[in-house]
Amino acid sequence: MRTSSRKSRRFSLFLATMLFLGVCLTAAIASARIPFRLVASVENRDMENLLSTYAKSQGITVEFTYQNTMKLMNTLSDAECPYDAVWLSNSIWLYMLSGKQKITDSKVTAINPIVFGIKQSKAEALGFTGRQVSMEDIVNAVRSKQLSFIMPSATQTNSGASAYLGFLSTMAGNPEVLTRKTLEEPTLRDAMKELFSGVERNSGSEDYVGELYLTGDYDAMINYEFLMIGLNQRLEREGKEPLYLIYPKEGVSISDSPFAYIDHGDKDKKADFIKLQSWLLDTQAQKAMAETGRRTGYGGQNPYGSEAVFNRQWGIDMRAYLTPIKYPAAEVIREAFRIYQEEFKKPSVTVFCLDMSGSMYGQGYRELTDAMTRLLTPELAAKDFIQFGEQDQILLIPFSGSPRDTIKGSGKDQQALLKELLSNEAGGGTDIYEALTEAYRELSAYDDRHQTLSVVLMTDGQSGGDIQQFIRTYRETPLQIGVYSITFGEADTEQLEDIAKITGGKVFNGKTDLMEAFQTVRGYN
Repeated sequence: MRTSSRKSRRFSLFLATMLFLGVCLTAAIASARIPFRLVASVENRDMENLLSTYAKSQGITVEFTYQNTMKLMNTLSDAECPYDAVWLSNSIWLYMLSGKQKITDSKVTAINPIVFGIKQSKAEALGFTGRQVSMEDIVNAVRSKQLSFIMPSATQTNSGASAYLGFLSTMAGNPEVLTRKTLEEPTLRDAMKELFSGVERNSGSEDYVGELYLTGDYDAMINYEFLMIGLNQRLEREGKEPLYLIYPKEGVSISDSPFAYIDHGDKDKKADFIKLQSWLLDTQAQKAMAETGRRTGYGGQNPYGSEAVFNRQWGIDMRAYLTPIKYPAAEVIREAFRIYQEEFKKPSVTVFCLDMSGSMYGQGYRELTDAMTRLLTPELAAKDFIQFGEQDQILLIPFSGSPRDTIKGSGKDQQALLKELLSNEAGGGTDIYEALTEAYRELSAYDDRHQTLSVVLMTDGQSGGDIQQFIRTYRETPLQIGVYSITFGEADTEQLEDIAKITGGKVFNGKTDLMEAFQTVRGYN
């Protein structure tokens, strides 16, 4: 009996040990699993904690990557796309993809209208409050110089592109299908030029439009409804005047935030995807999205929205059915982008301050000149919708220890501008501040009421020179123009961030992908 008892205890211990080892092995296998790789539009960044918390509860590790609209389009068009799922801003981009990978199971996760937000007192003065407002009302206000606005780029951001396509449709009379022939109609072209003449600043980022509004003195902005709600909450906390939101009666551009699977033939990843997508569409997640200002019901009606978030005093009616505009076919969208870039958008004056110092010799010089070659070659720039129009003015200021001769021309002169730029060689010290001072002197000859003025700085080094001289020049000019800096090599980001703070500009990292940085910056000018 004693022998049998000992054997039983040994067997029980053996079973317990095997069970423990099994649990440890399962945990080890789970921890060693390749993360679920999700690429998402930057608009969805604030949803990361929501989704990752649920994923962890299911033993799924989600690896998030965020990209702007055009970069994301390039990623999804790549046959080697390394991601398992995509959380896009708008389904229209799925229609435009030409990649070889299989994207399936797309479902809408939220409804995000893109609307006009007009300073409350301005909206009241225009008679826009408490009634339906048409696009013709808005164009008339711009035409009579009673309204101007800031907006995200129509060719580099989803909200700007969606708004633009919506304007085209409503100003064309909401045709069943917007065609290339429609885009050729003179009355439509004139109306679009008048509308975009009211744009004071463009931005390559929706969030940055909000920052511009907070730090500048602007009448209105175009952006996502949920971002304007967040902005209004901040404005009211600071005791400032909120925005009144306008939903044109002809129709509203809507982004539907699709969550889709990228099929690489991995059954485990597909199972993880279904769990994540199903949860995003479940009540708990939908309520959480509504708290961020996102709509979650059909037609923009909002079963989980609260009056505290969707404030009626801001012009929001969360129970009203939103009439969505109809997006055109992919080839029409591409043609619309081309026309906007070359004809519709307000003419620009862009000064490029280009570092030609000795530290640029070799790779830095090649990267800079390769990027400028692509930018100043219309057929190459048009692939990314960053080409200049014939009415745009381009000024190139190569610099080292001091500014070299300024190279000037219009969009018609790009090859001549490029040829003269390439005649410059790298050599000498680095003085960013004197080059920027020269840029602002040059821009003082232009009219910012009729042209969009901007400064782009490219540098790889730490500047000598006197920043105070530049600050004096900046403060003496009535122009509120930001410096958009692109870094590469060993650029001193601290100095460049100081310049951005002084001018209301921004710093972009070109160290890993200089052309991508160029593409992003073009959304700001």
